[in-house]
Amino acid sequence: MTAMEREFTGNPKVHYSENELLTILKNHNVLWQKWETQGFRSIADLLDLLNNHQAALIYFPDKSLQMSIHVAVIIIQFQLPDKRILELEEDRQEIIGTNNILKRHVRGIGETVRNKERPYYTAIRGLKEELGFSDPNLFRLSSTVIRSEWTDLIPSKKWPGLYASYYRRTFGCFINPDLYRPEGYIKTKSDVRIIFAWRPTEHLVMTDINPF
Repeated sequence: MTAMEREFTGNPKVHYSENELLTILKNHNVLWQKWETQGFRSIADLLDLLNNHQAALIYFPDKSLQMSIHVAVIIIQFQLPDKRILELEEDRQEIIGTNNILKRHVRGIGETVRNKERPYYTAIRGLKEELGFSDPNLFRLSSTVIRSEWTDLIPSKKWPGLYASYYRRTFGCFINPDLYRPEGYIKTKSDVRIIFAWRPTEHLVMTDINPF
């Protein structure tokens, strides 16, 4: 399947009941019963993702099933007074109340694109929801996408048995010293604690916009 064949704007608006979703998973031999007991995300989480139009299920004649997800990726950088450059990464995810730690080391932050939402506004929303950056005067976000790409189809780490392909649109972002926390940032979502940490880098993500 080519990128052109699976290209679409946003994610299609489709609503699933829990019974409908369970039937689809059963028909495609996805063993969802152990997701929650083994520390993975739940059926409720998957329903929420689909019914908020942040992902689409796509079926194929060979009975395979995949999720197609559009994502705005924001590469966040901070320039220290001595001109060294730091870049934020998602370091790890911790399942609250357990010893389960998922090492990530993922560059930047990602936010799924809602149906008919422009990716630029997805990036703005992601900065606010993930890191609490709500004052646009304290960050400089690229007004256009600096890179776009389809990822290869990969196994889902959140819902084993499902496969996902991501259409990533990447934005750059410089932050003001008032937003800089040397210890990084923590975002808690239901039972998951997401840890963001700084790492050194040698290259500015944007060359046409000055850091603070």
